[in-house]
Amino acid sequence: MNHVILLMKKEWMYLFKCLKSTWIISLLFMTIFCVLSPQMYLIASIIVPYFLIYGVMAHEENSHSNALNYTLPVSRKEVVLSKYLLGLIYSLVVGVVVTIVVNLGINMQKSYIEVFQTIGKMNVFITLVGSSLLYIALIIPIILKFGCIKMRMVMLLIYALLFGVSSVAMNIIKEAMNIPIEMKDTLTTIKISPSVGIGILGIILIGYVVSYFISRRIMETKQIVE
Repeated sequence: MNHVILLMKKEWMYLFKCLKSTWIISLLFMTIFCVLSPQMYLIASIIVPYFLIYGVMAHEENSHSNALNYTLPVSRKEVVLSKYLLGLIYSLVVGVVVTIVVNLGINMQKSYIEVFQTIGKMNVFITLVGSSLLYIALIIPIILKFGCIKMRMVMLLIYALLFGVSSVAMNIIKEAMNIPIEMKDTLTTIKISPSVGIGILGIILIGYVVSYFISRRIMETKQIVE
């Protein structure tokens, strides 16, 4: 576990020493998305952790410093584990920040406030974190298999899909709230149990673990000279 912690520290060193623009842009994106519209909350919770993970992996690939990992006294599974632990940490931190923004109701219409009250604070947090973890679980094996450079066009398509899905989902929710006042009063008294969100998060975490083993398998069969 000490090796994993050291690998995580190495990534943070890259971020704060060599890739200052990466985390600065990530913070700007999160701030802009959170202030711009509630439709962007989900995007912020997904994109920011991804930027931090992808930024370091792309830097390692471009500078060929990823080959250094093979010369260190660490196993390949520890290298992979460090990526997934960092993804979990980033997702939790960003999820907390965005949930706080939701609770503050910054630039939020009354209909959105009612929706988030119905969903519940815990379920909002779980949705944000779970979505981020799901995205990371999808992209890390792909990046390890094909490389960061080759995946740029795919990532652009995924960005467009994320924006589309998030906008459509929030519009559907907003339209659903445009119901007669009698029904709305009843609806806003309904609270979704946190156990629902916890159950969904449990399923996502299982997928996250499965993704880790897939990535580990990819790393174990990867050629040292790339």
